[in-house]
Amino acid sequence: MKKLLNNKKVIILVSILLIVAILIYGINKYNSHNYNNMKIDKTKNFVFTSSTIQSENYIQERPFINIKGYSIEIINKDIDKFLDTFTEDNIEMKYEYDINGEVLSLILKVEDHSLAQSATITAFKSYNINIKTKELLPNEKVLDLFNTTEEDIEKIIKKETKDYYNNLVSNNNISINECDYNCYIKNRNIENCLDGIELYIRDGNLIVFKPMTFIPLYDDEEIIKEYEIVKVN
Repeated sequence: MKKLLNNKKVIILVSILLIVAILIYGINKYNSHNYNNMKIDKTKNFVFTSSTIQSENYIQERPFINIKGYSIEIINKDIDKFLDTFTEDNIEMKYEYDINGEVLSLILKVEDHSLAQSATITAFKSYNINIKTKELLPNEKVLDLFNTTEEDIEKIIKKETKDYYNNLVSNNNISINECDYNCYIKNRNIENCLDGIELYIRDGNLIVFKPMTFIPLYDDEEIIKEYEIVKVN
């Protein structure tokens, strides 16, 4: 008798879990269908490449946000306006987008090699859009989503930049006598940690893109383009 009661409890529990799973699937499918109806072209992704140009050894991609609405038209025009300011051939343009719940995040990434052969000047521009309301979220709202402030971001960027510089010194990639920390951040135009930053949401995490002037200090040195903001309480 006791075994029979236990079996009934298991069956009831499994049935409840199955019902919950079906409801969640139905809600997600409904939301996905609703979002799909917002698209201008339902056969394409929410963001797709409207044009690709091979310029010297660099690729220039231009994204288009595939959502109906006047506010999105304005954003698409702003994307073109930003990218149109980069007219040289030896410039790379790429983008990345991510959907987190109701928020679509798009980041434009530009690497300008036109000023000097070994130098790269990075530039970024992000858009965080509420898909349902088609509202462009200001930085304040994005920061609120992560209970984060600009002061938090400044501390994290400063720490990671200083740690990176110290590693360069300890690995003999740079001599502190030739260029101390202040010299290093000045040469890369990163004295002000918050100057020109752009916020982006990837896989539920807050990413900060920080522009800089990059001249490699050793072979195969990679540009620091982004910082994942993980607050330590």
